[in-house]
Amino acid sequence: MSNVKMSIEDKKYLYEQPWFYNNKLALRCELGVGNGIKYLKNAVQRALEILEKAQKEQLDIISITDHNQVSAYSELTNIDINKYYYGNIITGTELKCVYNHTPMEILAYGFDLGKMQKSKYIITPQKLYEVQSSYLEFIKKKGEHIGLYFDKNLKLNKENLEFASSTFERELLKDKRNIEILKQYGISMKQPFYREAQSNPNSIFYIDETKDYPEMQEVIDEIHDANGLAFLAHLYEYPLKNYEQTIKEIKQA
Repeated sequence: MSNVKMSIEDKKYLYEQPWFYNNKLALRCELGVGNGIKYLKNAVQRALEILEKAQKEQLDIISITDHNQVSAYSELTNIDINKYYYGNIITGTELKCVYNHTPMEILAYGFDLGKMQKSKYIITPQKLYEVQSSYLEFIKKKGEHIGLYFDKNLKLNKENLEFASSTFERELLKDKRNIEILKQYGISMKQPFYREAQSNPNSIFYIDETKDYPEMQEVIDEIHDANGLAFLAHLYEYPLKNYEQTIKEIKQA
């Protein structure tokens, strides 16, 4: 069974659930854990903010989908949820994977938390730091080579850990000269640096993440093994030449 067909079947299953209709949903909440904002610092406070906002908006169902993490649900066990939110919470996460040498993400919902916590695709803080630090050093080297203006001592902050691309992009935007330099290399900065440069095979900043992340099929199988549902996330953010053709290729895989 192909990847997209599995996602379509999951979507059909989702639509068949009685709780899907006549409910207000927010299925892409994030504590910021592992996704380019803050890693674990103030995670409990962020969880409370999400619950309070969900209650204020009268949402019936929410899901927290941090990148390659499910620690949000551990944080929730330390909170008397009913004091802040009366709705339902569905387990969720967003898992990075690779398809045809292009980094993509798969959203997972409704999985068995115990099983997913044991998944090899859930990344520890130390592992994330090591991988992203190596990416940042590579990006800095390329940036220095083409004459970009940035702090050569730029490092990731372990306490407020974020993706290398986010750290580098914020640094680049401090100097307007960088925009003109990047345009010469086909980078407009109208899209996130990660999408337009780091994960774009035609970019000088391209990093082949296949060595660090699994194939799409493996991730979907892992989600299903944990009794969860799998969905391809934000297709049109990926640096693809032909989106419709990519969907056809995945269907035929």
